[in-house]
Amino acid sequence: MNTARVAVVDDDPDVRELVQEILLTRGYAVASYEDVGQARAGLCDFEPDLMVVDVELPDGSGLD
Repeated sequence: MNTARVAVVDDDPDVRELVQEILLTRGYAVASYEDVGQARAGLCDFEPDLMVVDVELPDGSGLD
């Protein structure tokens, strides 16, 4: 069982759900967020090992 934690940040719910489902079936712990604000609020508690982030989000850039 994988113990890595992955955060997924994407404003497209279909993409977010697909990536999350793939990661969950491979044993990763996953948290998903729809925008930068949600991600910033939740990441302190989740503390991911890796983030999969959309570059263009409605409230900021995924590159930031």
